[in-house]
This record gives sequence, C-alpha cells and structure tokens, in this order.
Amino acid sequence: MGGQYGESSRERNVQEFWSSFSKAYDVVSRHLSKNLDGLTLPQFEIMRIISEQGPLCQTEIARCALRSGPGMTSLLDALERSGLIARTRREDDRRYIVVELTQQGVDRLDRARPGFARSLTALFEHLPDEDLRKAAGICRRIAPWHPHESAVESGSRESE
Repeated sequence: MGGQYGESSRERNVQEFWSSFSKAYDVVSRHLSKNLDGLTLPQFEIMRIISEQGPLCQTEIARCALRSGPGMTSLLDALERSGLIARTRREDDRRYIVVELTQQGVDRLDRARPGFARSLTALFEHLPDEDLRKAAGICRRIAPWHPHESAVESGSRESE
C-alpha cells in the first residue's frame, strides 16, 4: 500500500534517508565551519586539497572537490582576494592557470586544521567505530570518489 502521496515503502525509505542525511550534513557543516579560523568549510576543503596535492589547475581542484566550474571560480576568487591563494598562468599554455597556496594560506590552513580535527572527532565521538565504517561504506556506494561516476550511472553495487 502506498504512503501519503502514493509512494512505495522503498520510496519512503529513500526519502527518509535523504532527509536524515541532509540534516546531518547541515549540522556537521555548521559545526565544523565555526572552528576553521574564519574559513568556510568549502574554502577549507579547497585549501586542504591544494596543500595535499600541490599546485593544481582549477579544473583539477574542481574534480577533486566534486564541484562545478562556476562554483569553483567563486570560491577561488574569494580565496585570492583574501590573499590565501595565488593563480599563475603557465608560460607554455596561457589557458592553463595554476593555483597554489600563498604563505598566508599555508599559515591559515595550519591554524584551521587542529580545530577541524577536534570538531570532527567531537561530532562523531558517540558513534561506535563499526557505525562509522558502515556509514562510510554507504556513502562510497552512493557516490564513489570518481568525479564523473556515480553508483546510479555505473550500476555498481559495491558491498561493504
């Protein structure tokens, strides 16, 4: 028998999961953003990617961060205005713009990392390790960490 709008049990379960997942992400995002030395969570993530992988072009950063080009441009513009990143055109291909952290960006990221780690640990300290592993497995099955591939598109059913 269908639900309020004729949806199946499966549809209700998926919608309940989505609602819970979305609310949990919002709570986690807001909490983490309070402890990032004034950075937003997306800014922190972009800076972390650049720090860990070295100077990258904007397209590579967008791919790693799973973000769109226009959204990435806005984030990078704000980071550049703040003096946290620098963009440089490659001499051999002027269309290719390399993005790297400035020393100010390195220092800011270094100040933000401990707060991020403490906040993240505190947010999930009440969850047993087994629950964290299961949740990570579910997230990997929903959206594998391959930029243009999703479980829906590929039909993958990775088991955990």
